[in-house]
Amino acid sequence: MPLTADSNGQITGSFTIPANVPTGTKLVSFRGSVASTAAARFIGEGQILTRTQRQVNTITRTVTTINSIVEVRADPLAQTFRLEQGRHITGIDLQFKARGSVSNNVIVEIRETEVGIPNDVTIMNGLIRGADINLTGWTRCTFQSPVYLQPEVEYAIVILTDDPIHAVAIAELGKFDPVNGWVTSQPYTVGTLLKSSNASTWTPFQEADLTFRLYGAAFSSNSRTVNLGQIYQAQAISVTRSGTTVTVNAPGHGLQVGDKAIVYGAGQTEYNGSFTVTGVTGDQFTYTIVGAPVTPATGTIRVLRGDNTDLITLAGVDRVNSDTDVEFIYTRPDGSQIRGSDNVPIQLAENLNDPVTLSAILRGNPTQSPTLFAGSQAIFGRQAVSANYVSRAFPSASGARVSATFEAFLPSGSGVTVEFQKGDGSWQAVTLTSSTPLDDQWAELTYTLNPFTASGTTTRVRLTLSGTAAARPRIRQLRVVTI
Repeated sequence: MPLTADSNGQITGSFTIPANVPTGTKLVSFRGSVASTAAARFIGEGQILTRTQRQVNTITRTVTTINSIVEVRADPLAQTFRLEQGRHITGIDLQFKARGSVSNNVIVEIRETEVGIPNDVTIMNGLIRGADINLTGWTRCTFQSPVYLQPEVEYAIVILTDDPIHAVAIAELGKFDPVNGWVTSQPYTVGTLLKSSNASTWTPFQEADLTFRLYGAAFSSNSRTVNLGQIYQAQAISVTRSGTTVTVNAPGHGLQVGDKAIVYGAGQTEYNGSFTVTGVTGDQFTYTIVGAPVTPATGTIRVLRGDNTDLITLAGVDRVNSDTDVEFIYTRPDGSQIRGSDNVPIQLAENLNDPVTLSAILRGNPTQSPTLFAGSQAIFGRQAVSANYVSRAFPSASGARVSATFEAFLPSGSGVTVEFQKGDGSWQAVTLTSSTPLDDQWAELTYTLNPFTASGTTTRVRLTLSGTAAARPRIRQLRVVTI
């Protein structure tokens, strides 16, 4: 896929990851026509650590500056520092004392450190164009997004360029400052200036420090609501009617005959609502309506599978401390809300058959904020009316006494049946023999068949659970004994 850099040496583009590529760490590389190269790691996981998320975002932005990446080992300068309070850093000011070619840019990075030395983990970076270097005041490098730095953790500012003339201001003990006079004390006791010729081997200068200013974000509100949009599985290409039968062409709808389909967004209200799917053919499905609205339907029409009993919001959230939080809210058309946290399942007490809109509330304080990364997903699920568990086969002689004992949570409206497999492969139901109450509405149940005359040489036990969204059965500690 060919890409062309702009006048600043930056490129933008995207590519689709091929199917069947497993998750994990992959190398993404770009090669230019004049031997310039750039490479970065792409990490794909179901759930990823906050540090990994930051690193992925940073690497993505680094890849967009191919010309600068080639120059990252060209005589860098670094300054270590630490903050007393955790802050979201938005940019850095530097003072330049000389400027070389305006076509040569300067990269400014914040890196992690090991034993006081910058390592290769770049937390955030920014670009100063050569033409923007100011020789009479401060030159600002603004990051594309704020980066949170932990309190009392040592980081490093790393400055990189391939221009031999570009120079930044430093303060050195014993030297003369034309503004403040002689430097008679250590300029910056928290960090140290370091130099390198390859960004790998560093030499510290204990009596000198970089002239710089860090900018921390100051938030104007302690909370913010972000509308993430309406939830839908597919968007209809067309919705037509023949008599009372409606045909919806919606690629990727995933519906089956008998499913509930939530249809909304049609300009003719008769098409909107929760309907039972009567037929499915490829990308199309049908349902029946009352009335005779105009056909085809108009509007942006979307489809969501109904009878949802469970939902979960998959999102990347960085809570920098206990004062920050992100809450996700699903809002129904009547204004009622379903609230939850990221990556935590929500079990509904009733089937959801309404379209919903998802929003996120970010809460923090004037200096700290949570971060909600792009790509939040809402996943809906349905609880089956019934389900069964079949054990492995175990020895059982004809006429033996067979007993199954387990702990069960069976709220009103749910139930469990127990069966043993007979010698001919069919199943024989067993009645409850005893029930012993336990804590938290659990009970220990025992089902016994004595004698089990229809057994072969082996048998199995089958548990069939039934329930609703409001009555969810649970089973644990299954033990089976045959004597």
